[in-house]
Amino acid sequence: MKDFVIFRHPGEEKVMAFEGSWVEQAFTIEKDTFWIRPFNDTSNILYLDGATAIDWEQLHIQTSEVFEEEISDGPDVFMPYVEDVLSTIALGTLKKAVPARRSFLKHTSYSIADIFTENLKRNPNAFCYLLSSSVHGLWLGASPETFFDFENGRGLTVALAGTRFREGDDSFSKKEFEEQDIVSTYIENILKKHSREVATGSPISVQAAHLDHLKSMISCKMPASKLSEVVQDLHPTPAVGGFPRVDALALIQKNENFSRSLYSGWLGQTTNGTLKSYVNLRCAQLFNNGMLCYAGCGVNQGSIPKKEFEETESKMQVMQRLLKKD
Repeated sequence: MKDFVIFRHPGEEKVMAFEGSWVEQAFTIEKDTFWIRPFNDTSNILYLDGATAIDWEQLHIQTSEVFEEEISDGPDVFMPYVEDVLSTIALGTLKKAVPARRSFLKHTSYSIADIFTENLKRNPNAFCYLLSSSVHGLWLGASPETFFDFENGRGLTVALAGTRFREGDDSFSKKEFEEQDIVSTYIENILKKHSREVATGSPISVQAAHLDHLKSMISCKMPASKLSEVVQDLHPTPAVGGFPRVDALALIQKNENFSRSLYSGWLGQTTNGTLKSYVNLRCAQLFNNGMLCYAGCGVNQGSIPKKEFEETESKMQVMQRLLKKD
């Protein structure tokens, strides 16, 4: 399968599609292309070299890759992981970590084009994409979270953290507000290294599929020459890794016996000196025999392991419902 990306920006109707070859390169806003950055802190950014516009509806999209790995990431594995995070937090150094897990949904016969179309329909306010890479495989996603946008000397990002289920009656608790504040403060401090003009809005509740999250808008003024440093410094934010970063990433590496690959990395488009990019959340890798879903949860003081597991289950449903059609 060729390297390609098909995507639609949030709130827009136009679907764009390009094919080319994914190539490693340091980020630059000077190229009109698409970028992907895996989660791993040592991974290189890739851009779509020779990006050529294509008619995605004429593509015959399929994959012969079969997922054969046995996964043991149920509650009996994940809840002790959360408990380990809480024990580390109790020692006083770590403030937050974002444990992640995977779940494989078997489905032996489905149309990739159909589920991408269904993704566009169900998630109009998310960044919806379908991406093929000879290295990372075939990925589908509907991200609710901006990573970093840049246009005309102004940068814009969000602090998105804290989750509640819309179907229930629960309101956001102190735990969710504290989690969101950790992310917001961290991003502010990163941007202040590169800009003297940083402004942060108050947290508001925003809808993402069947979930609600707390979100603060953060803007800054900066020259385009600073952009490569900013995207390097911001990733991974406490929303996907934790805080302090080094301690959180060490705990993730200790507990997760799998690669996050593109999950909780970032991806986006540069065009005419602008950047629109997103954290790769609510996503799955597609296989001939089903989809491998990824999800994580922010754990800080006050987290309850059972509820954190349930949160990851609910987040995975954003992708799983595309196959189940419920």
